[in-house]
Amino acid sequence: MSSSSFGDDEEDQCTPTDKIVLRVLKAIEDKNSQWKAWVNKGRISEKLPYVIAINTGEIVSAITNESPPLSAYTCLGFGGYVITFDNQGRGKASILPNPTIQRECGKVEDTMIFRKPEHSHLSGILLSGVNPFFRPRERGGFEFLHNTIANTEKRIPLGWFRQGKEYWVEDETLDCRSYDST
Repeated sequence: MSSSSFGDDEEDQCTPTDKIVLRVLKAIEDKNSQWKAWVNKGRISEKLPYVIAINTGEIVSAITNESPPLSAYTCLGFGGYVITFDNQGRGKASILPNPTIQRECGKVEDTMIFRKPEHSHLSGILLSGVNPFFRPRERGGFEFLHNTIANTEKRIPLGWFRQGKEYWVEDETLDCRSYDST
């Protein structure tokens, strides 16, 4: 999904989803490189759980805990929604796959990192849209996506982070638990 629009003036109301996902992917890549360097220098053990935390608060149009969540666009290859209607007019929403995003320079980035064994060292990703100018409920707050293919010793139990929303894949379905009471 390259963008979504909510209003009459598409140019002014457009959310550049692909650009936001690319910024989050770059942050994941940078933090992952730093983690690997620390493991190689013996500063940390590669057997410990590893969560990447990224604050998207400076990206004006990045909102966490949307449907589907930003973490699912970034790590599970989710795209936007498509709605199909049957003969009785009943609609059914499905999520389109978006396994890659192409950068303007032509480089293709993988958005399915939590579906590939080479990323099984990652326990999960924690996104936060919080910044001094927005309260969590205005920008989505905290979003934690479990990497369900993480190595056994790296898996984080459900309920580990009891803020915002927690997401995980079970039986090819994205499940969610909300911890916000407001």
